[in-house]
Amino acid sequence: MDALIEGVGFFGLSFVPLTIGFVAAAKMAGLASRYAPLMSMLVGIGLMLLSGAELGRGIVLGIATGAAASGLYDFGKRTVAGR
Repeated sequence: MDALIEGVGFFGLSFVPLTIGFVAAAKMAGLASRYAPLMSMLVGIGLMLLSGAELGRGIVLGIATGAAASGLYDFGKRTVAGR
């Protein structure tokens, strides 16, 4: 597991808010909310692969990035709404 995460560090963490931004822009452009988690994971995978990660690592870490972005967005939305 350490070999999978090695080299990502803060660089990979910076993709979470970037992913949230891309998905928010897509939702403003008309993406249905039910597709936002899928879009989030696809954007995460794309960002990881564009950063130069090898295919397997990029897919796994991209899915994790997308899931983290979806969870962070949902948590923020519920916290602000007071639910």
